[in-house]
Amino acid sequence: LTWRVGAFTVFPLTDYTVGLRLGVLYEQSEASTTETYISNSIKAKFKQRKIDVPVLFAFKSPRSTFMFEVGTQMSFPIKDEFKVSYTDESYKLDMIDKDYRKMLDWDLVIGFAVRANKYVGLDFQINGGFSEMYDCEKVEYDLFNLNSLSASSFMLGLSFYIL
Repeated sequence: LTWRVGAFTVFPLTDYTVGLRLGVLYEQSEASTTETYISNSIKAKFKQRKIDVPVLFAFKSPRSTFMFEVGTQMSFPIKDEFKVSYTDESYKLDMIDKDYRKMLDWDLVIGFAVRANKYVGLDFQINGGFSEMYDCEKVEYDLFNLNSLSASSFMLGLSFYIL
C-alpha cells in the first residue's frame, strides 16, 4: 500500500503548449512477503518513507484538457525499515542507519493528466526506477534479494488546482 501527497507548479516554456512541471511529494509505502526456507515460514515487511522531487516536461495543445508529461524524479529516503519474523524470533533492521540504503534514487516518469474542470484533474503516471535502492556490497544476509530491488510504480491520483 502506498500513498503520496504534495504540491506541483507548472512554469510555461512556450505559449500554452510546453511547460516545466516541478513538485515535492511525501510518499509512504509498506510491502510484505512470506517465504518458505527449510520448513520455516519467514515473513518480511518493508516500511518506507521518502521525499520525491519530480522534474517533468508537460505537453498539451492550446485548447485541450489533456496533458502528457515525461521526465525524471529524485527520491530521498527518510525511513526504510526491514522487519523479518520466523518461528519464535523477529528482528528489525533500519536500512538507512546501517548504511545499506542509498541516499538518492532516480526514476523515469511518464504520464498524463486530464483536467475535469477548473479545480480538479485526474493523473496517471508510471514510474520506473533505474537506480538500485540498496548497496550490493553492504547487505550481508540477502534471502529476499534486496540487492535487485528498484522502485517502480503505477499511480492514479487526483489533482486540486488553486489557480
